[in-house]
Amino acid sequence: MRDEFPVTSCPEDVCTLLENESESGRVAFAFSGGPDSLFLLIWLRAHFPNLASRSLALHFNHQTRPEENAREAEIAREFAGRLGYRFCLGHRDDRLGSSEESLRRARFLFFQREMKTAEISALLLGHQADDVAETMLARLARGSGPEGLAAPRPISLHGGDWKHSRVRPLLHFSGDAIRSFLQEEGLAAAEDPSNRSDAYLRNRIRSQVIPAWKEASDRDLLGGIERSRRQFAEVAQFLEESARQLVPDGWGSDRIEAKALKGQCAAPVRFAIQRWLYAHGGELVPEAVDAVVRACLHGENGRWSVGVGKWITLDSEGLLWESESELVEWDPLEWLAGKTLCLPDGSRLQRKTLASDRKLYERIRSGAVDPCRHVYLQGPMDPDAPLIVRLWRAGDRFRPLGSPGSRKLQDWFTDRKISSERRRQLPVIAHQDQILWVPGLPPAHNYRLTSPEENLLSLTYEPS
Repeated sequence: MRDEFPVTSCPEDVCTLLENESESGRVAFAFSGGPDSLFLLIWLRAHFPNLASRSLALHFNHQTRPEENAREAEIAREFAGRLGYRFCLGHRDDRLGSSEESLRRARFLFFQREMKTAEISALLLGHQADDVAETMLARLARGSGPEGLAAPRPISLHGGDWKHSRVRPLLHFSGDAIRSFLQEEGLAAAEDPSNRSDAYLRNRIRSQVIPAWKEASDRDLLGGIERSRRQFAEVAQFLEESARQLVPDGWGSDRIEAKALKGQCAAPVRFAIQRWLYAHGGELVPEAVDAVVRACLHGENGRWSVGVGKWITLDSEGLLWESESELVEWDPLEWLAGKTLCLPDGSRLQRKTLASDRKLYERIRSGAVDPCRHVYLQGPMDPDAPLIVRLWRAGDRFRPLGSPGSRKLQDWFTDRKISSERRRQLPVIAHQDQILWVPGLPPAHNYRLTSPEENLLSLTYEPS
């Protein structure tokens, strides 16, 4: 085993992770009891015996074929015991769906739950070289880019309820070599009959396409595909680094600036748009992604639906994320002196006219008041004059305290990283056509405090 399937065949980062864990750590296995996962347990025990004795074999019973699934679970339990691994069995909740995606989600939720309990941060998977070929062909068929064609990666990071690494040490070993080894050792792994069904694209690729491709090829087909996968990973890394420069505020920002997109090469723009959409939970079919990329590169305008109540809008200022699923629309309201104003979204505004107070004046001037919730104003208006409270409008301009001039309110929102949902709910407080304050921003420069002898207008915002 050690000579035929050396650890040096693994990617360097996988070797480093396993060597580090072997000192005092533990890993978990996604152990179906099938040939690949069984071989993985044997392989780890041969190369890292100390690590194997501390590690956990996780088996999930999908309960789609009750009798067969129960037998597979017993096979997995027996092998885990013989090899010295602690075994843990999970079952699908009957109330959950039985689609392929539902089963996969339930399986990995079980893995994460058990790993969190055991404080294990590495999950080993039995993907091998044939899986790389099958994945690449399946993703080519649906038009994936470099990031999709770089899968499955030797190590991938995952969040959710328990952050962990998914590690694939066997990507350089073929399925034929693995099965030959198990046969020579007289080990009969569990076999899932669904893997032989032509109902699934991956199975058709495995049984029909890959064998024909191997026969037609005059070289090491799987080795060549794995080299291509590594190069796609390198390209994807380059594109991500390039794309991050286009979105300096991070994938969670509400806007990508137009100047960052126009005139760029298509590849980093496409990568940035797809990663940005993913971060916001938006979806576009590939043809729509192509249309957005073309519009960005040529400075065109457009609007695309990316989910229920979700849009992206492209104009001269950039690509903007919009969500109106929870937006409460309301007409402008008149706000009289001394009154508390209850807004339709459940937030409240309070206003008071205060007599001059030097201590308060100095405290405000020192910056001790948070303008997100509370501001004090003076200026060219009667403190008791009626004010107008309304929602933000496209084209609104504002000059906050200390700024050299006015800019679009949308730009101030972006600078302060106020989300598109939030900016469409914040009240805009105005006197006639002059904006006095928007919670989250400093008050208007023209209504700044200038004298401790004059009365003050106090405005307070209480969010819902």
